Amino acid sequence: MRVFLLVLLLFTGSLAQPPAFVRIHQKPDALQVAITRYTLPKGVTVDLVGVVHVGEKDYYAALDKRLKGYDAVLFESILDEGNHFTSRREAAEAIGLDYEPHIQMQTDPNDPLTRSQIELCKTLGLEYQSTTMNYDGDNFVHADMTANQFAKAQEKAGPAKDFFALFQRHLKDAGPVKDRMALRRIMAGHLGDFESDDPIIITARNQVALAVLGKTLKRGKKKIAILYGAAHMPDFDRHLRKDFKAHLDGQNWLTAWKLK
Repeated sequence: MRVFLLVLLLFTGSLAQPPAFVRIHQKPDALQVAITRYTLPKGVTVDLVGVVHVGEKDYYAALDKRLKGYDAVLFESILDEGNHFTSRREAAEAIGLDYEPHIQMQTDPNDPLTRSQIELCKTLGLEYQSTTMNYDGDNFVHADMTANQFAKAQEKAGPAKDFFALFQRHLKDAGPVKDRMALRRIMAGHLGDFESDDPIIITARNQVALAVLGKTLKRGKKKIAILYGAAHMPDFDRHLRKDFKAHLDGQNWLTAWKLK
């Protein structure tokens, strides 16, 4: 009996562990990001559509195609009060970027994470999510803090990690690398360094998204996606299991960066 209980404890404990949401895969040689499906007690499905904010054009095209099939897509973006996306141009302008090839983008100097992402685009020959993906769908629902909410929360929390300085340091450590794919492999190995554990960037914003999820469920939506950065997904996983009594139903993987 004791052996049975121990095995049961180990088994159920392993189910509570979040799955991986990003991986470096060998065949194909690529950085991949998961779409992870959860089923709620009444048969409603919620897909955690993890995303990296810098990726291949084909990757974002594949996401665009998949997202059309949901009743609601809860997406992240810190916007002004009452703002919403009606086009990719507005998506770019909402975060202070020109809707032009990424080489010409301008960004807020106080936002080191966005700066590092823009530099990654230029250096690695990739695209920027916010100006490449299509936010035109009627099923898109804003599920994030407003700019004022985020500013007030961040002021209380203190300065965030300087991702731009971190990116520059990794680039310097890599030395002169002429092969762009080799540089992608180096940066893919450091991708976890650019994930934030900031309680505002992750936890507080996730709580806003989960509150929107609750409202979306009450409106009777049956097939829902949460479109957020992959770093947010372990926290979403915990809350879906605990608060929404969801169970994991599998994963699909999309290639975000080709590494060879």
